[in-house]
Amino acid sequence: MGRTRPDGYFAALPAHRDRPALVLASEDVDLIKSTCNRAILLEEGRIAAVGTAEKVAAIAEVQR
Repeated sequence: MGRTRPDGYFAALPAHRDRPALVLASEDVDLIKSTCNRAILLEEGRIAAVGTAEKVAAIAEVQR
């Protein structure tokens, strides 16, 4: 089974419980930038970057 984050990791992330959330998994950086406010970049199943869609997309572009 994969590694888990320490207790409280997700509790420390901003909660947006007052609005619905959508999880979009895609390799299309332009789609993510045009659709999402925030993004998570995964590399080999591990979190490599978390932030605004623009910031994470820029990191993903550099790593290609």
